[in-house]
Amino acid sequence: QAGILYTSTNQATAAVTRLQELLESERGKLSAAIFSLSDGFIALTPEREMLVYNPAAVEIFGMSAGKPLTSFDVVDRLAGKMDLRTKIDQAISEDRALVTSNVSVADRVLLVTVAPVKDSSGSVIAASVVFHDQTSEYRLERQRQEFTAIMVHELRAPLTAIHWSADALVKVVGAPAP
Repeated sequence: QAGILYTSTNQATAAVTRLQELLESERGKLSAAIFSLSDGFIALTPEREMLVYNPAAVEIFGMSAGKPLTSFDVVDRLAGKMDLRTKIDQAISEDRALVTSNVSVADRVLLVTVAPVKDSSGSVIAASVVFHDQTSEYRLERQRQEFTAIMVHELRAPLTAIHWSADALVKVVGAPAP
């Protein structure tokens, strides 16, 4: 009896150890993927406590690398530009990702995507927020618009002069015969 119990306990211990190792391995892969993202990423509990964030999020919000990023830091940096709490509540209640564009934070223009995170039973366990820095695209679009406006202005000036010259010639020569 004792030998069977001892063997069963050892097998159970080995199985639990393998499961823990597998869990740690998968957690490491997930962390590596999140940390390697070029976009800022945070995950918050339904109570708005920070679960995880990546270095890009720290950089986007201008925090020092040694200080942990908190949900209060993020909400504070977005104040007056986007109500993150409301977006999280809306994403969870509508059960879909919400995208907000042209959110200005410091000298950056961000595209912010908020989505619910569910467990295997469908219960919401967190909210994910991705901050995509669109600053360079935004600046290029502004430069394109400025260039187009300048070109339209520059092309109108010669056309206006040609139009005035044609009007003057018609007046000097007289109206054409019908």
